Amino acid sequence: MLQLKNLSQIVIASCALPILAACGTGEQQDESRSTIEDSDDAVAGVETAPARLVESGVAPAQASAPNTDERTALIAQFRDHASNHCPFYKESIESSPTGDLKGARIQMCTGKFSQSENFGLITNLEGGPFAPGTVLATMGANGEPGAFDPLLILIGELAQMNEAEVNQLREEMPLKLRFAGNLFSVDYEPLMTTRSGVQLSFAGNMLQPGTLTVKIDPPR
Repeated sequence: MLQLKNLSQIVIASCALPILAACGTGEQQDESRSTIEDSDDAVAGVETAPARLVESGVAPAQASAPNTDERTALIAQFRDHASNHCPFYKESIESSPTGDLKGARIQMCTGKFSQSENFGLITNLEGGPFAPGTVLATMGANGEPGAFDPLLILIGELAQMNEAEVNQLREEMPLKLRFAGNLFSVDYEPLMTTRSGVQLSFAGNMLQPGTLTVKIDPPR
């Protein structure tokens, strides 16, 4: 299985900061954590993701999770929703000339919701070790309830989760993130498989202690 050095190598090539999620963020004018104002609206956002894709001109798959184009559109919309979502954003760049993602073309988004909620997203567009459409979501250690909630909602959209699945993800992630510093995985471990057939797995980043990566596989 692929080791997680790929993420840090891309970051070294891009901005040489110690954490993927901190890349290019600079000083934040508002350090308070971004929250979803209404949890019902948040869940509705998951269920209405296909409608938003139609409005953006990207046709959604009817019986499966979003494909590569739809996923990149969802991440772009996530970037547009708030200034702290993706202050460092690349729609399409070549990955580092060395490392596990050598030769891959990727979409990259890094940001932070608060000082303790750094995150990063990489979508494998083509080439590299992952199938096109695979998304890697890296989060810093933070086991507080509600941490990274906007990102978890986005993951729900990327995997076409229903309400119960999003709630399950919300329940499981705090414990895993609390002990992210103790995860030094070589292999991705299963996290869940959604009703749409998308597999989610997770691993600790060996070269960036204290971070956890969730891998969202493409739809079957």
